[in-house]
Amino acid sequence: MPAHLTDKEVARVLAINLFGYVIIFVCFIYTVVFHQIGEITASIITGSIIAACSVPIIANHLGKYNFSRILYVFFSPVLILYYSLILGADAGVSYFFIVAFALPFVFLKPEERRLAMAFFIYNCSCLMLHHFGGEQLVTPIVLSSEVGLSVKITIFAMVIFFAFVIFYAFYQTIIKHEQRLTQTNLEMEKANQVKQEFLATMSHELRTPLNAVVTITSLLDENPNHKDKLTFLRLLKHSSHNLLSIVNDILDFSKLEANKMKLELRSLEIRPVLNKVIETYSHMAEEKGLKLSLEIDHNVARVYKLDEVKLGQVLGNLISNSIKYTDQGEITVRVERFKSEGLFDELYFEGVDTGRGICA
Repeated sequence: MPAHLTDKEVARVLAINLFGYVIIFVCFIYTVVFHQIGEITASIITGSIIAACSVPIIANHLGKYNFSRILYVFFSPVLILYYSLILGADAGVSYFFIVAFALPFVFLKPEERRLAMAFFIYNCSCLMLHHFGGEQLVTPIVLSSEVGLSVKITIFAMVIFFAFVIFYAFYQTIIKHEQRLTQTNLEMEKANQVKQEFLATMSHELRTPLNAVVTITSLLDENPNHKDKLTFLRLLKHSSHNLLSIVNDILDFSKLEANKMKLELRSLEIRPVLNKVIETYSHMAEEKGLKLSLEIDHNVARVYKLDEVKLGQVLGNLISNSIKYTDQGEITVRVERFKSEGLFDELYFEGVDTGRGICA
């Protein structure tokens, strides 16, 4: 089958072919039976039904899927009407009218409402004709008790078989669809929650470099000839770059959703990178009367491949939280080499403060 067909469309094609082959097989048997008992007219009509039931199957093989399913749906009631009249009310063919009411749900598309309504009226008309005017159209054939019993058993088996196939189609196309829809809604809710958490984190990330930019700009505005003017300008540049990187991260949220966010690794001296982070937050610490210091183990190498922005964001979160929850004393950022394997070092970053801490 073509790859462009959906699972539901494939199920329709398979159901039409399956129903068609079963009907052809049964009609072939009763064509022979009617011929043997001398009902030549019934044998000819039943044989012609074999040819008619072959059309939807042939149409499917030729790729005419829409024509096939619509033809099958509208051919079914007249086929049921004919057999219910020729075999008589006792054969139980009329049960198929009830089964046929489910055909639009399986074979018609949701947007084909007019076709579904037309089929409903058409099927009801055939059912009424069967009950109130069928005797005038077709004369029932007379079957021996043995043949009559075999006909009843065959029809009963076909009713059960078709009902099961339609039930299974209902389960696959409607219940399974609802399950997938529920799962999709859960995934969307989870994605929205991730977005909210991301935006909450980004709002925290944005405040830190913004505060630094505002504070340093105010200091330079009040005292243009400040003795630490060059240091302030360097910190202002660093905070501006951090702010730009964070804004880029927010704009690239689609990458994060698609799990395509990558670290921008560059070979950098780690000590100047860490010193910049400490300098960025030192003024926040000094405003609360806190001492902010950095301790780097001598085993830590001079140059590493790292993402300066991401490292700064993680350490910035630790430091800003320490400043927020520490009223007096000091805050120390410690870095040591935890483990080394070949060309790779595993570094351990630790934030130590004299604040009240966080509950376990």
